[in-house]
Amino acid sequence: MFKKTLAAVAVGMLALGAQAAEFTSGDVAFQVNLDAQAEVLQTKAASSDSMTFNGAGQFQLKATKKVNDDLSVFGQLELDFDPVMDNQAALADDMKIGLSSKSLGSIQFGQYDSYMEDNIAEALGYFNPANADIKVSEPSIGGRGRQIQFMSKFGDFTGVLSFSSSNSIAHTTTAPSTGDISWGNSVVLGYQSGPLRAYIGTSSRPSYVSDTYVLDTTKSNVGASVYYTFGSTTTVSALTMTTTSTSNVDTKRNGLAVYHVMGDFDMAAAIQQKSVGTTSTSEYTLHGGYTVTKGTKFYVGVLNLGATNGVGDLIAVGYTTSF
Repeated sequence: MFKKTLAAVAVGMLALGAQAAEFTSGDVAFQVNLDAQAEVLQTKAASSDSMTFNGAGQFQLKATKKVNDDLSVFGQLELDFDPVMDNQAALADDMKIGLSSKSLGSIQFGQYDSYMEDNIAEALGYFNPANADIKVSEPSIGGRGRQIQFMSKFGDFTGVLSFSSSNSIAHTTTAPSTGDISWGNSVVLGYQSGPLRAYIGTSSRPSYVSDTYVLDTTKSNVGASVYYTFGSTTTVSALTMTTTSTSNVDTKRNGLAVYHVMGDFDMAAAIQQKSVGTTSTSEYTLHGGYTVTKGTKFYVGVLNLGATNGVGDLIAVGYTTSF
């Protein structure tokens, strides 16, 4: 997904963007946000480096209708586009509808990043604003296609149960899918008390990738993450294990990240040990940013994946702004 407001994410809040417009019409509240981004990216290859110019943008709309003091109905859509190229298709990102009850919790339907992906898989790279993935490698949690999620809070704890499905054949209005339907699931328990947040979860993947309909090579994931914020600094630790569906090979990741805000400047570093079977590599990423004005940031990011001859290493310089 397109990166959200960094300071808000750092303390575990969901935000549309620094400049989100909010308005109401009767008993319906709307939020509208537009993000735009441009960057120069250098990629390390085996024989030479390549340099590209990347652009990204996102239009986001959220609406909430109050039914009564306890119950509300909500919906969200996101469209991603390229602001530096003309005649390009816009792509659907997070889209969902649901019901939210203050006493019982919430249920939502749609396609969106799973709760486990947001809070565990992306824990060591949440601060990264770059369009390119200038962050240590992440487990492929999935659950973006046709997902149902139940969430309920009890005291300082949050429980989340979700189910996702995918097909082996594409579904269209003129040719309904007749292939196999497969299901996946995810269970996450979260805890928050003051500056501390912690999550533990497990997930299994559907047999097919939701947008390409090919067999998925990821079978399951387990993981945990811990966030602790003191003053303007957030530390994160994460541990995950991914099992493939083809040969039951485990990919284990464990790492630590530190994110610090100092006035208009912010900086971060993350390091991770990745083990695939008996082979281990060390990965790290560095980030620096400067907020010119509210909602607009210049940034630089460096990624080292520990590969032979530095293949796949990235350097990104760019800016992002929200309206």
